[in-house]
Amino acid sequence: MELIDILDENGIKTGNTSTIKELHKSGKWHKVVGIIIYDFNKKLLMQQRALNEISDPGKWDISAAGHVNSGETEIEAVKRELSEEIGLNLKENQIELFMSYKKEVNNKTVNKKHLEDIYIAQIDAESINEFTIQNEEVEQVKWFSINELKELIQNNKLKSRNNMYEKLFKYLEEN
Repeated sequence: MELIDILDENGIKTGNTSTIKELHKSGKWHKVVGIIIYDFNKKLLMQQRALNEISDPGKWDISAAGHVNSGETEIEAVKRELSEEIGLNLKENQIELFMSYKKEVNNKTVNKKHLEDIYIAQIDAESINEFTIQNEEVEQVKWFSINELKELIQNNKLKSRNNMYEKLFKYLEEN
């Protein structure tokens, strides 16, 4: 059972830990990371969430995301999630922080409070022959153009990530 550090609303560790399930019931702050992978043609590697996921089943999402385990750094968590979910291994110097934000979800099924750090990495898509997907969490992976992503947003087929996509599109246009 993975334990997660409980944080205050500023991201400071409280010294306590909990399971993901308990954190999502209690509404205590904790850290989540994600990573956006894009190639030299500015196509983005997206994963479709497994159809049995509790939140946003079947929706498309960034390349990988997950909780930071207790005692783990954010970069270690990003690298672990990327390897576990789609079988992609990156070096630390390939990954940079893209943005951070707070996200609260309170409905009939969950009461979660995430401090989310989103990272970004550019890779050579042609150097990857295949992905090893984690069937429990990922349905499939696919490369998308910016216009295809915008279409997913319009059709409500993309997991909501606050204003991250707007910032991402601007970043890709400028770089």
